Amino acid sequence: MTLELLIPPLPLTLALCGIIFLAAHFVPVSNLVFSHTQGEWAIAFWVISLLFVIPAALHFFKAKTTVDPRYPEKSQILVINGIYKFSRNPMYVGFWFAIIGCTLFTGNALGGIFTLFFIPYMNRFQILPEERHLKQKFGEAYTDYCLNVRRWLLGYPMSNIELSPEQKEQAITKLKKYFDSEMGQDLGQFEADFLLDFIGSEIGAYFYNQGLKDAGALMDKKLEDIQQHLYEMEKYIDLS
Repeated sequence: MTLELLIPPLPLTLALCGIIFLAAHFVPVSNLVFSHTQGEWAIAFWVISLLFVIPAALHFFKAKTTVDPRYPEKSQILVINGIYKFSRNPMYVGFWFAIIGCTLFTGNALGGIFTLFFIPYMNRFQILPEERHLKQKFGEAYTDYCLNVRRWLLGYPMSNIELSPEQKEQAITKLKKYFDSEMGQDLGQFEADFLLDFIGSEIGAYFYNQGLKDAGALMDKKLEDIQQHLYEMEKYIDLS
């Protein structure tokens, strides 16, 4: 089963890098020189790119599983060792670093745009469909892996928020009823289960963080109330 991404990640990355160099050559006005060492930085990012891509590919070949990201359902083994302990998508991290290297080498502004949009684009059209297939194939093992390893590199995986079987079933029932009553769509059990996991892992962090802020604000208010009560309990001292 093919994914939403029309161009596979490697050809896409090569195409973007080629466009950056073409733009730098034919539209030199868009080139920026912001450091006399940007060429050295570009080489450093290209080396780092290879340090991600090559070990990642070797781990797949060693496990004798498919390295073609267009067909995650053909994966026979869940690879979680080596560089995959630090990122769930080290090849894509390497591709991103390669784009950064091309941007630094040429100084072309278009490369900066590609750098900014590469990650959200890959998340939407490649990684999310991949994760959907891998979760279906490897189940809880893949879910636990996602909870402990970053999708890219930055940030930390969100702590696992466990729902009891009863709570999860109630949430799934509410999702199915909502889709049926508000959208006129029949949401299957697997789709509802996956949607709930997606909300918890991708959107739940917003509610989680807001909950922490609200809790902090509530604690500050309670402390102010306590300070006011303590002030009211102070005894009068006659200083005359």
